[in-house]
Amino acid sequence: MMATSLETMFGMLCNKNLAGDHTDQYCMLDAGIQMMMAPSDEKKDDDMGVSGPDAANAKSLCSHCGMKMIHTAMKIVPAAEAEDIMKQITAGCFKQGEKFCLEFIQDGNWEKAMTDCGAPEDPGVRPLPAGDTCSKACKPTFKTITKEWGCCLAMMAAAESTEFLMYLEKKAGSCDVKVATKCSGGKPAKFGIKVSNLANTWFETSSTNKKMVNDLVGGDVSSAFGLPVSLVTTKGEKMTNGGTRVSINMEFQTADDATKVWDAFKAMAKSRRAGVALSIESLELLPADAKVDPTATMSVEIETKIEDGTSVMGPADMVVGLSPDVAPSLIIEVLGVWLLSYSDHNKLRRPE
Repeated sequence: MMATSLETMFGMLCNKNLAGDHTDQYCMLDAGIQMMMAPSDEKKDDDMGVSGPDAANAKSLCSHCGMKMIHTAMKIVPAAEAEDIMKQITAGCFKQGEKFCLEFIQDGNWEKAMTDCGAPEDPGVRPLPAGDTCSKACKPTFKTITKEWGCCLAMMAAAESTEFLMYLEKKAGSCDVKVATKCSGGKPAKFGIKVSNLANTWFETSSTNKKMVNDLVGGDVSSAFGLPVSLVTTKGEKMTNGGTRVSINMEFQTADDATKVWDAFKAMAKSRRAGVALSIESLELLPADAKVDPTATMSVEIETKIEDGTSVMGPADMVVGLSPDVAPSLIIEVLGVWLLSYSDHNKLRRPE
């Protein structure tokens, strides 16, 4: 069931930054988030260390605050649409060097490849071009794309379809260049929760039950740490009382993301006043037969130890491809336009 607009608004207002000098700062006070949600005519170069609106949008969107805000906003979006948007964001927020994959889509090189190489505007078009020739005009263009986009090219192409990746690899071969391997992120981490009233017999009954738990726990963890929900996976094991211990594995798009989440979890484990608050309350949405005692709450205990996780999800499992015309501003429209319209209606204003 989708959240109400009011619940979502308060969820956004109460989101806090995860790391840095402003760990305890609310996301709505973050200059990058304000810039991300501002009308396009208000977006100008500033001292954020970005080159313009699209770079600023990508940097803010892919920050922990950005991820928290968009994840909260998705609660009022139909599930299928929300899943597609989050998959696109997951792909776009991996990095090649210091640049997010979203930013490469805006550099104009793909449009040039359409002109010089006959590349398709839509990666989903069928049939795809043969890709077995490389004209004099195409060779330098394709060389630039494969070099500058690096891992982002394969990252998005493989997720779009095997056929599209094969086309790109064939075209690259024709132009005497290679497509780099898909992007890798930071060191995975895992921790556990003991859910004494989550009946392990119910949990193990079907893959559907396991997915329900994974989706609910993944959503709570994603909201707390600003991670794409697809990068959070779970496993369950039986507790002595018949409950379930859930092991939560988190993967990261960048090494910096990993470091910040590790640090935030350790700080949270030491103090309730840390900048992140983790609450696995959504398990209460499970049906009564999921409980050992149907009359009691789930009773969740978050373990305080965090350790090395595993690479469970391959990049192609996490994301779908992005068409060349998908801009960061389009992805954040669901978040920005909705919140701005709500703010105008309710006289809620960003700080001057």
